[in-house]
Amino acid sequence: MSRWQRALPLMASFAMGFAVAIWLLPVLAGPTVQRLRLERDACLAEVEALEAEVAKLESAERKRPVVCTIQRVRAEIDGPDERVGLEAARRIQKELAAEQIGRQLENVSPVILYGRYNGRLMEIDGVTYQLSVQALMIGPELVLLGRVEPVDKGVESDA
Repeated sequence: MSRWQRALPLMASFAMGFAVAIWLLPVLAGPTVQRLRLERDACLAEVEALEAEVAKLESAERKRPVVCTIQRVRAEIDGPDERVGLEAARRIQKELAAEQIGRQLENVSPVILYGRYNGRLMEIDGVTYQLSVQALMIGPELVLLGRVEPVDKGVESDA
């Protein structure tokens, strides 16, 4: 037997295996491929729906008027000692938060706030202090900067 005659059955079995594999591959892999195509189509449809929703929300956002409101308040008060300043700042900040958080900026009057807090008398630990407002910043964060000084007993009785 020649070399080619011995290799012929081997090549024939290889060709037959290749033909069977080509025939079986679509049969065996067909359901998986079909399932993956359906999943891909479903995912593409979901992406298109989400993109349309994003576009709709973006256009609605552009149409909505911008309304700035006060979101935070802060009071920084200097005093004769740190404890008095912190207590005064805490009281003022609590009052400002109750009144101003959530209000639109256009409805907040700096003149009224200045007049309301400048000259205010506070009693801390039995000592009366007078607040002088040094700065008032109104934005998304309302900031009141001030100073408290002890009031003389003679001036207190006149007021």
